[in-house]
Amino acid sequence: APEKSINIAAFATINLELKGIRIRLEPSPEKMRGLSHRELADNTETIPILIETPNPIMDKLHGRTDESLILKGKDDFFLKASLPKGKDVKSYEFVMLSEKGKESLRSKLQEKRVEKKILDILKEVKGLKTSQLIKRTGVKNLYPYLSSLRDKGLIYIEKREEKSIEVQKKANFVRLHLQITNQDMIKRFCSHAPSQEKLLKLLMKIGEVSTKEIREEFQ
Repeated sequence: APEKSINIAAFATINLELKGIRIRLEPSPEKMRGLSHRELADNTETIPILIETPNPIMDKLHGRTDESLILKGKDDFFLKASLPKGKDVKSYEFVMLSEKGKESLRSKLQEKRVEKKILDILKEVKGLKTSQLIKRTGVKNLYPYLSSLRDKGLIYIEKREEKSIEVQKKANFVRLHLQITNQDMIKRFCSHAPSQEKLLKLLMKIGEVSTKEIREEFQ
């Protein structure tokens, strides 16, 4: 913000920070000629403020650069990085029939056999995941046909995200050795180690225990 706008911008920044929106206020350098907000501030009575909205395409860590990234500002890498620890997100491609695609079915245009099958399936529903289309068509490598239909304007393909899911963590389990068959053997092996004796008796009773449960039980 230029000098004449800095107070308004500062109050706006404080209000946003109080609402949990992190934002950084920067003064606009006097010698930064050519920027519209700077020129308006210096040469008119306007009180301008420049607001920049970040987009993943401005960063180096985003994935594929395409029209969708620019227009929607969604990127799998940034989405995953923004999730709490232990959470993940699953993305999928959703295929829908376009108006042109509906017209092609009515006019019975001669598409390739697999492409025609895809259009016929989509005619009956609002849209399907690519994995569902693969099952219905029985064609494993469906993407060349989908790309062809999209290039012709007959279908839309959208990338969507499912709700965040818990990441399944691997657990290690402990079981008794097959040679340990009774509690007398446990007492003999652990006569001077009561904690180990307790653990082995527990294993004999319930079969197996996760290492996490052992840590919680024997802390």
